[in-house]
Amino acid sequence: MANINFDYHPQFFTATILEWKPLLKEDAYKDIIIKSLQFYLQKKAL
Repeated sequence: MANINFDYHPQFFTATILEWKPLLKEDAYKDIIIKSLQFYLQKKAL
C-alpha cells in the first residue's frame, strides 16, 4: 500500500445498507451522530 499523507488528499466513505433500510429516519439517531461529531471537534480544539 502506498504511503499516503491524508492531510493533502480527500477522503470519503461509502456504505450500503441491507435492503436499503432507513437507519437514520428518526431524528433522535441523527442527533446522536451530530452530538458525537460536535464533541469530537470540541475535544480536538482543546
